[in-house]
Amino acid sequence: MINPDADRVERLKRRLYRPWGPWPRLGRSALNEPLTATARDWSTPAAVPPWWLSGHFLKPLLIGSVVFFFLMVGLVALVFWRGGNSLSAGKVTINVSGTAAIRAGEPATLEVAIANRNEAPIEFVDLIVEYPPGTRAAGSETPLGRERRPLGTIAAGQTVKESLKFVLFADENVRLPIKINAEYRLANSNAILATNQTHEVTVNSSPVAINLSLPETVNTNQPLTFKVSVRANTANLINQPALLVDYPSGFELKRATPPPSVGRNLWSLNRLAPGDQFDLTLEGVLSGQDNEQKSFRAAVGEAGPDGAALKVEYGSATAVTLINRMPVGLTLKINGESGAAPAVAASRSPVRVEIEWFNNLPTPVTNGELTVALAGAALDKTSVEAGRGLYQSTKNLLVWNQANGENLAILAPGEGGRVSFSFTSLDSAGAELALRDPAVSLTITFRGRRIGEDGESETIETKLTRSVRFSSTAQFSARALHASGALANRGPLPPRVGEETTYTIVWSVLNSTNDLREASVRAVLPPYLRWLGIQAPANENLAFVPAGAEGGGEVIWNLGVVRAGAGAATAPREVAFQVALRPSLSQVGEAPTLLEAPRFRAVDAFTGATLESEFSRPLDTRLTTDPEFVAGQDKVVE
Repeated sequence: MINPDADRVERLKRRLYRPWGPWPRLGRSALNEPLTATARDWSTPAAVPPWWLSGHFLKPLLIGSVVFFFLMVGLVALVFWRGGNSLSAGKVTINVSGTAAIRAGEPATLEVAIANRNEAPIEFVDLIVEYPPGTRAAGSETPLGRERRPLGTIAAGQTVKESLKFVLFADENVRLPIKINAEYRLANSNAILATNQTHEVTVNSSPVAINLSLPETVNTNQPLTFKVSVRANTANLINQPALLVDYPSGFELKRATPPPSVGRNLWSLNRLAPGDQFDLTLEGVLSGQDNEQKSFRAAVGEAGPDGAALKVEYGSATAVTLINRMPVGLTLKINGESGAAPAVAASRSPVRVEIEWFNNLPTPVTNGELTVALAGAALDKTSVEAGRGLYQSTKNLLVWNQANGENLAILAPGEGGRVSFSFTSLDSAGAELALRDPAVSLTITFRGRRIGEDGESETIETKLTRSVRFSSTAQFSARALHASGALANRGPLPPRVGEETTYTIVWSVLNSTNDLREASVRAVLPPYLRWLGIQAPANENLAFVPAGAEGGGEVIWNLGVVRAGAGAATAPREVAFQVALRPSLSQVGEAPTLLEAPRFRAVDAFTGATLESEFSRPLDTRLTTDPEFVAGQDKVVE
C-alpha cells in the first residue's frame, strides 16, 4: 500500500482539494538550484540480459582470445625457425673455393661445393656454370660459354663437390664474374628451385704483350711510319687471335706489311705459340691541327662474328703522337679540295693546285723559297702552267722565290702568300695504255731563314706531300646487226608487217689504265620486241627482266671486274644477243627502235670514282654498222 505522506503525488492532491485555508505558501527556488527530473508515470522494470551476454562472461572470453592469438604466432614462428619437415631454399648453399687471381691463358681450377642442410633430399640437381667470354675448356680449344652438369639427388645433410677447370683469355687487371647456379626439385613436385652464387676472378697477366712504337711528334700531312709487335706471354698456344689497330681521324693508311686480312685495320694471326712474335709495319699520312694529339690503339683478342671487331680482348696498347707546329704553315688545295687523301681527276682534265703559306713564328722569315716537285709517269710535262713560277721541265720542278714570288723576301710574323699552277695527265686512252694506276705526286717545300735564340741565322723548312690519281678511261659501244655477227639471224629485210625478223645487238667495253669493278650495262627493250634468250659468249652474265606478258623488259649485263688494258693489251669485253621484231601496220614507213640508249656504269678500283656513260642514241633498224646493210632496208613495209 502506498504511504500518502511519502508519496509526492498524494501530498499534492490533498493540498488541491483542501476545503479550508489557509493555503500553503509556495516558495521560489533559486536560479542555481539544480533541477531534478522526476518520473511522470509508472515505469516498466528493465529486462534482465541473458547470462552469456553479461559482462561477467565477455571479459574472460576476450582475454582467452588474446592469449590464443599469441600462442598461434609463437607456434608459427617456431615452425618457421625450425623448419619442421619442409625444404628451405636458404638451406641449399653453394661454396666456391679457389684463387681469386689467375694468369690469362693458363689453366685454372675452382672447387664448387653444394650442401643440402634440409631434412629432406633434393632431386634432379643440375650445376649450371656461366663463364665469361674468352673462356675455353682446359686442354682443348673448345669455347666454354654455359656448362650444365647433372648431379642427381643430394640427400639431406649431404655435400657434393665439383671441380671446374678452364682457361681464361682476357686483358690484364680485369675482374670477370663466373655465375654458378644450382637447380633442383622436391620429391613428387615439378617446381624448379634455384640457388645462385657469383665468383669473381681477377686476371693478373695478359696472354699477349703488345708494343706500339710511334714517333713522339710528326708534321701534319707528312709520311708517318710506325710498328706494332705482338708476343705470346703464356705457356699455352693461343689459337686464332686477331690484331685490331684503331686509327685516329686524319690518318690515311698507305701501306701495311703484311697487308690486313679484313678491311684496313684487322689482321688474323692464325696462332701464337709460346714465344712467337708478330711484327706489323704501317705507313700512312697523318693530318691535323698544330699541337693536336693523335692517339693510336692496338688490341689483340678473339674476333667477332663479323670479322671486323674483337669480341674479347686479350690485351691492348695505346700510343700518342703530337702534331708539330710548323714554323711556316702550308695549305694545299687540289681542284678546290683540301685534305690528306689523294685527289681524283679524270684523264686529260686540268688539275688546278693552290698553295698558301703563312709565318707561325714571332720573328720574320727572310729569303723564302717555295718549290713543288712533280713525279709520276702520268704527268704531261707540256701541260704545266706555273704563272710567274719557274718550271724546270728536266727536273719536273716549279720554283717561286723572292725574284718571281710575292712576300718571299721578308715574311713578317702572321703574314703569308699564295701561288697556283695547273697540269694535266697523259691520255690514258691513247698511246700510253701501258700505264697502270696513273698518278702524279706533289712534294711542296718551303725554305727560309730566321734569327735563332742565339742570335744566329738558321734555315727553317716545311714540307707537304699530296698526290693526284687519274681515273681510267672506259669506252662503251653498242651496235645492231643482221647479216653479220656471231649469231645467225632470220626474217626479211626490210622488215615486213606480220613477219618476224631477228637482229643481233652487240655490246663492247674497252678499259685503259685501272681495273674496274661493279661494271654493268643496262638498256630497255621496247614492248613490241621479243627476247630470244640467245647470246654469245655463253659465259657472260647477261640477264633479262621482262616487263609483262606483252613483251619488252630490261636487259642487264653484269660484267663485274673489267681488267685494265681490255681492248688494247687484251681483247675487249663483248657480248651479243638476239631480239625479234614483228612489225605492225602502225609502223609502216618507220625504222623501229630495237633498244633504248644503253647506260654503262663502273667503279674505278684505283681512284674509287664512279664512271658512267650513256650511248648517244637508241639502236634502231638502221644498221649502219652492218657491212651488208643497204639503204632502205630499215623501214617497215606491208
